[in-house]
Amino acid sequence: AFLVARHGLLPFQPGALPTTHLTWHGGNPPAAIFVWYFIALSALVDPGFWQRAFAARDPRVARTGVLWSIAFWIVFDLMTTMCGLYARALLPELRDPVLAFPDLARMVLPPLALGMFYLGMIATVMSTIDSYGFIAATTIGRDFVWRLRRDSDEARIPFYTRLGLGVATLFAAGIALTTRSVIDLWHDIGSVTTPALLLPVGAALLGHGTLGSRWALATMMIPFAITLAWVFIKAFGAAHAYPFAIEPIYAGLATSLIVYTAGRFAHSRGVTP
Repeated sequence: AFLVARHGLLPFQPGALPTTHLTWHGGNPPAAIFVWYFIALSALVDPGFWQRAFAARDPRVARTGVLWSIAFWIVFDLMTTMCGLYARALLPELRDPVLAFPDLARMVLPPLALGMFYLGMIATVMSTIDSYGFIAATTIGRDFVWRLRRDSDEARIPFYTRLGLGVATLFAAGIALTTRSVIDLWHDIGSVTTPALLLPVGAALLGHGTLGSRWALATMMIPFAITLAWVFIKAFGAAHAYPFAIEPIYAGLATSLIVYTAGRFAHSRGVTP
């Protein structure tokens, strides 16, 4: 509201933005665009999504909550995109795109609104840290360490969970320090995790047969290794490009489909890896 009141529809005025900023593809090839539609499916394998869905009173409440969430996501994304266009038009010399939101806020917001804006940013960051931090801690502590150690003493779970929280915190801090672009972070993490989990989880939810534990593990781990290698090759390779100019998520999804199909065929004949 402050941006529109002070600067009007500036991003849509001639010459305010590079021409590609107002095209549907933004100058990107179709393969790079459709990646984000697959990455969006990572919500279906996000533990936080299922925890919140199962916390609902019944399926109808959960379904209504998901639909309302999608509506608010659309509004949020539209507002984020508009603010990005305003930032590009008003701050063309901005060196660090990460600072686009706070710098734009300092430019257009009065003191009280600016303070509320900063509080909103901090609240969003802290709530995300709390949510995903404790999910990661529980996953590492209970689902990995406690189960792999075959520890029958459930009183040890809190200790393993605290250990998991420490591991997750160090891992997240390392990623934050080495990755400056939030978009690249979403792209790489989504490209690695989605192919590893989407097909096995989707098949299990739809009841399309079982693979057996070893084939299920192979269906997750092999695409994970392929996509992780794809990301590392671009990050550390001499050419700084993906192998064969293929996005990692496509290589991972293709690998996942191949391994899953082989697993279904082999499991139906009693063959285990």
